[in-house]
Amino acid sequence: MTALFIRNLTVEFPSTKGVFRAVDGLDLDVAPAESVCLVGESGSGKSTAMLAVMGLLPSFARVRADELRFGDIDLRNASPRKRRKALGSAISMIFQDPLSSLNPCFTIGWQISDVLKLNRTVPPEKIRDRVLDLLALVDIPSPEQRFHAYPHQLSGGLCQRVMIAMALAGEPKLLIADEPTTALDVTVQKQILDLLCDLQKTRQMSLTLITHDMGVVAKMAQRVYVMYGGAPVEEGETKDVLECPRHPYTAALLRSMPEAAIGMARLPVIPGMVASGPDLPPGCLFAPRCERAKEPCNGDMPTMEHGTNRGVRCYYPLSKPSRSLEDRT
Repeated sequence: MTALFIRNLTVEFPSTKGVFRAVDGLDLDVAPAESVCLVGESGSGKSTAMLAVMGLLPSFARVRADELRFGDIDLRNASPRKRRKALGSAISMIFQDPLSSLNPCFTIGWQISDVLKLNRTVPPEKIRDRVLDLLALVDIPSPEQRFHAYPHQLSGGLCQRVMIAMALAGEPKLLIADEPTTALDVTVQKQILDLLCDLQKTRQMSLTLITHDMGVVAKMAQRVYVMYGGAPVEEGETKDVLECPRHPYTAALLRSMPEAAIGMARLPVIPGMVASGPDLPPGCLFAPRCERAKEPCNGDMPTMEHGTNRGVRCYYPLSKPSRSLEDRT
């Protein structure tokens, strides 16, 4: 059984210069109790794909998919009532910036209580106790005091924990975390990631983590999908992808990690910018930045070739194993 099953997801936005395809042909599987990472630079379509799953894109976005299912629910054709029941309860999402996601006009306790009221899973007289339990679950000190606090009275790390508590209020089977450590210092980042990892294991829920950090991938994910320019370019078991990347973009991301540059004069970078907008180059979108690109790369977009538990979208995939991430740290 698959918790989340996506086939050929495409998201397009109209613009004055033409149609911009933000997500192009994404296939994604997330099994029950599995942790999966979507990784890539900003603009690679990771967040847009998950917002499409949650139904949170603007009305002018064109979302198409051959299949888009959560368990036995067809999210493409489900009634608005059935879709709302699944989204926000069975599927929850944590957003990048907790301060912009929390309402500054209401206390923390009020906002989590409101989620419980909407889900109708807790009797009204038990809501306050449930809120305090959720605050304690995400390791917020003095839950009774924080219940009456406003978002501006909490640190960024505590606000992110509040967002996690709100996401868990509906007892989700799938939690989507979109760059949950953005703008947090390194120590707090580790605490948040450790918390998500513990919650995923103890509650046996599926976790889909959106990130640009390959170190986070190594720590959190059982499988990883590497995205570039809206399209998946490599997928597989995390250990396999990190130890032996097959797509040049995956290898370039690994080389760009600070841990990989120890002893070097400069940190390696990927030249150029992520292809985006309606005026995309023909063929492989990574070709203008790829040191292995040849003439066929500028023709047609390569297809995703699947092997044993691996997939790669490249005319000239890498085959030489690289040092593992653990060896670099």
